[in-house]
Amino acid sequence: MRNLNFRLDLGEIYLRLLEEKDVPALLKLYVDNAAFLKPWEPARSASFYTTEGIGHIIRADQDASRADEAYAFGLFLAENDQLIGRYRLSWIMRGFAETCNLGYFLAEAYNGRGYSTRAVKRLLQFAFEELGLHRVAAATMLKNAGSQRVLEKAGFRREGLALRYLKMNDHWEDHYLFAITREDWEAR
Repeated sequence: MRNLNFRLDLGEIYLRLLEEKDVPALLKLYVDNAAFLKPWEPARSASFYTTEGIGHIIRADQDASRADEAYAFGLFLAENDQLIGRYRLSWIMRGFAETCNLGYFLAEAYNGRGYSTRAVKRLLQFAFEELGLHRVAAATMLKNAGSQRVLEKAGFRREGLALRYLKMNDHWEDHYLFAITREDWEAR
């Protein structure tokens, strides 16, 4: 079984798997950024924005990590351990695929500082070198230029367009599909 108690240091920020102790911080992150995230995420019920709702998410993520199905990380400021984002490698498929999907968000106040690009690059290293995956995929809504730039800076290539791909904010949204393979990663 993989050690799930580790920290991925990136200087003034770091990534680590979210734990039960992070429930209050993750709840605050979602509440403080609800308006900012609304256009980019699924519609959320009132029960999502509760200690119980966030606790359920973290426990499910921990179970998924133990089963090697997903890994949900918090992005923290090193100076004060403030949680400023959530990054998740999910839908891990082993065997002939060795692939996963990447999803993430960063608090509005910390956008534009390069934190997401650095976090995504480190998660790619984790996916390819530590998890032994071959491919990492991601998708962004067409109007999400910021996330597209993050993915491109991290080495992803745009592979296509998926019509009505995910239901975000109660609307089926078209998404650009991105991916990077181990060969792309090693060639960088």
